[in-house]
Amino acid sequence: MGVQILLTGFGPFGAVVQNPSQRLVRYFGMHPIEGIGLTAITLPVSYTQAPCTVETLIRQRAEIGHPFDYVLMLGVAANSSFWRVERKAHNRASAKLDVDETRLAPGPITPGAPATLEATLPVQQLVEAMNGHGIPAHLSDDAGDYLCNYLFFRVLYLLAQLPTPPRAGFLHIPADESTFRDPEHSPAPIFPFEQHVLALETVLHTLAALSKGRGADAGTMSVRKGDER
Repeated sequence: MGVQILLTGFGPFGAVVQNPSQRLVRYFGMHPIEGIGLTAITLPVSYTQAPCTVETLIRQRAEIGHPFDYVLMLGVAANSSFWRVERKAHNRASAKLDVDETRLAPGPITPGAPATLEATLPVQQLVEAMNGHGIPAHLSDDAGDYLCNYLFFRVLYLLAQLPTPPRAGFLHIPADESTFRDPEHSPAPIFPFEQHVLALETVLHTLAALSKGRGADAGTMSVRKGDER
């Protein structure tokens, strides 16, 4: 059956006409990796729909006795020139409108919850694995002030309530050649989609290797490149 991973990405919003996280979800949904049971879903940029969808999937899989081992959430950091492995989610609501034209009230995402919650993925190892494949990746302590941080916090808070939760984290990815309508006006460097595929496959292989107690081998595993189909 292999390691079970829930992979999520976001759909388009604002100036992001094609979200690279959605493109990656679609790609890996069509290109299975041996030894990894991947559930890959695209979420709307919605304060209501995104966390509810993920929370329902996590609970359902636990109830039928096939829980996820990892939850890996993806989002685009359009101004970034590197991949960001987020270390923590902040308990702060955003004032930005989502695609449903919903705006949250100022204040905490979850009243009474801690100010921050820590990712439970091996974040340093993921950064090192990507760097080892030539991917510019760094740790980050700020998942932003929009849906990425909101979903990240909601999921970590839910998992903290479960007796045997999957390990979870968030990966911010830079823009690719399809992110903006006019790539020449991108606020940051554009990375080819093939490099996104390499980065995410490296992360997935690393998680799979760690789950089998083979973390030392993760950085030397063969990683394929490919085009979106």
